[in-house]
Amino acid sequence: MYFDGLRERLRAEIGQTDMHRLFASVRRRHPVFKNYRSIDAVLFALENRAAVGYRAQDELLRALVLLTQRRPAQRIWQLLLSYAFFPALLLVRASTVSREESGDLDGFLWSSFFEILHTYPVKRRSGSVAQGLIMDTKKHYFRTLAQAHDAEEQRRRLVRDTYRFRDPHVGVYLVMGMFPRTPNALAYAHAVVRAAPLTPLDQDLLALTDIEGYSMKEYMDVRHLTTGDENRDRRERNRLWRRRLRARMQLQEFLKTRFIYCPVL
Repeated sequence: MYFDGLRERLRAEIGQTDMHRLFASVRRRHPVFKNYRSIDAVLFALENRAAVGYRAQDELLRALVLLTQRRPAQRIWQLLLSYAFFPALLLVRASTVSREESGDLDGFLWSSFFEILHTYPVKRRSGSVAQGLIMDTKKHYFRTLAQAHDAEEQRRRLVRDTYRFRDPHVGVYLVMGMFPRTPNALAYAHAVVRAAPLTPLDQDLLALTDIEGYSMKEYMDVRHLTTGDENRDRRERNRLWRRRLRARMQLQEFLKTRFIYCPVL
């Protein structure tokens, strides 16, 4: 499960020296943080509404959401909100299916939260920021699940009724973008990737870059891998390029043996 151990990893990253240094520099210029001498004080306020009061916590959340939207390169604000909302997101996740049946649901939920977080109209929206973020995330999450379910059903019908491999290279042509970009062809290419024995991360990487045509930078932005640190982002792009190359080779070998004259299931 993607969420296993995630909160501990978030807390460890928040506790890094550069995060404390960044918070200290922003605190001097931001009036909302005048009562919070450190990141630990912010975390305490986010986790203990009864101790700090509803109004103070809501004011703090509004400031963190605005900083997340205005300064996306400063990961500390997103990390603080991710840590704070982790228990609520676990409750949303628990309302779907069991851990053993998780599949891509953890990723869907996390992506939904980030999308809402970066677009939430905090200045125009009245009421509780915490409730608003969770409600919007739930709506987006379950809408995404419904769309994914419909797409999966369409894919199964498409595969069952239409396509069969006659050439071991056909799947490679589809996945690498060397095919007419019609809805059926795109759906078929996604079916090929999903059927292959690749990790979910590799399937996602091929689906967005090789099939949907995302650049590696766009992929990193969509999956919230961009940090704003040029050197770190360049290393991450190089790592993703190498991983994609390995995934392509694994896919090609798989198609040569597994899918000749066989339906995609």
